[in-house]
Amino acid sequence: MFWSFVALSLMQASGATNTPPLFELRWDVPCRPAPDVGDLVGNATGRAEVRATGDEHGWTLQVLVFDPQRSQRQLEVQTCEQAAEAALLIVRIAARGQPAPRVPRRSPAQPVAAEPDVLAPSTPPRLSVALSAIAVQGQLPVFVGRVALSLGLRWASSWEALLALRTGAPVSIEGGPAPNARVVVKPILGGQLSACLLPSIGRLSVGPCAVASAAVWEVRGQNVTSPRVSSAGWLSAGLDARGALRLWEGLSLTLAVGARVVMLRPSASFQDSTPSFESSLTAAEGELGIRWVW
Repeated sequence: MFWSFVALSLMQASGATNTPPLFELRWDVPCRPAPDVGDLVGNATGRAEVRATGDEHGWTLQVLVFDPQRSQRQLEVQTCEQAAEAALLIVRIAARGQPAPRVPRRSPAQPVAAEPDVLAPSTPPRLSVALSAIAVQGQLPVFVGRVALSLGLRWASSWEALLALRTGAPVSIEGGPAPNARVVVKPILGGQLSACLLPSIGRLSVGPCAVASAAVWEVRGQNVTSPRVSSAGWLSAGLDARGALRLWEGLSLTLAVGARVVMLRPSASFQDSTPSFESSLTAAEGELGIRWVW
């Protein structure tokens, strides 16, 4: 009886000794569920915290390892998936008691081989395309509606350049030598170039843009004895306040309002009559659109 008790006590003590404590991992990566700790680090012991935040412009990964060797790493990557893969690699290596991997610094005497993309600290430029509806006041005597297709290039997480091509439906303006005489203005092609500073605050990017706009129109008389057709140009510069709200990864709602100073003011007139219209010295516009980023 005594030996049985001793054997049972030894077995219980041996089982308690051979059961390693679990590796404690706190995981906050929106695009990836927490991994199975046993599959990730095996029987290693320790504690770590992982957190990834960002939007379509880039993601920031923070990994804090408490045990077995205290270390902290922060990486800038392009997507949430890249942040998750980098976090798994860092935790797996740190759980072995080794320091979490660093991005090496280049020295003149010893070139360093390129690191895998998943650990690259910089965010590459990103392209975007947007489709927008625009309302303009001051370009003509009436409100003018336009549609625009824009191409964008974003770099360094905040700077963005936009090139927009614009067109729209013809506009009829009353005026001329006869009571029912009119001038029809048909947009041929318009363009706008914008340089913006749009820092991100969570899901929102907002900031100022410097803007230059140009347009070419076809102008013709209507309801007159000898209608004529000519062309006219419009040129302006100004500032916009622009914002983008991320709806989900890669897709954003955009909004912009701005003011323009007109440098080339087109006008139209009939022979031996006062001008039917002339563009204003200033103009204002608002824009609402949807943007895809990749």
